[in-house]
Amino acid sequence: MKNLLVWVLIAVGLVVGPRIADACGVWQMSDVEKKLDIAWMIDAGSITNPKTKSKAGHLGLAESKTGLYVFRNDKPLYDLAGTKLRKYGKPVATFDDTSVSFGKRVYTFTFDEPGDLHGMPSWKVTVKRGDTVVLESKQASALCAFAAAQAKTGSPLPEADQQAEIRRRMMFYLAWREVGF
Repeated sequence: MKNLLVWVLIAVGLVVGPRIADACGVWQMSDVEKKLDIAWMIDAGSITNPKTKSKAGHLGLAESKTGLYVFRNDKPLYDLAGTKLRKYGKPVATFDDTSVSFGKRVYTFTFDEPGDLHGMPSWKVTVKRGDTVVLESKQASALCAFAAAQAKTGSPLPEADQQAEIRRRMMFYLAWREVGF
């Protein structure tokens, strides 16, 4: 009977196995102003209150031809088109390679201190509104985009594209924060 249980556990382990998200890791981000923690996985952002350990929000991510987007009820909630960040297809912000603007509220991105997160490039990222630090991450990474590009093309995703994915995730969080669901 013990042998049967061992074989069942082995079979379940092989079938379930490690998920892609586990292999690609997670990177942490902090909302300094609102005192929230955000864990970015390959397919989601989980927002929690560190004091109460309660969930404050969830950003489900999916991939399209234009890149990552946030979905809700199987429909795109936040996505990017040109230089516009959209909510349900309507512009709510404009962005470029260094900032995102929700009306008069402008957030700027700074990438410093290159590092390594589970074998993938990472950066210390700070997001400010004026002189106020709003978001920070000690090790932000494009997660599996780096590895997927290398597997597909034989060369890693360019640094600018990796940073664009990190900015995209941070902009989606800022949209959740600024305009909600």
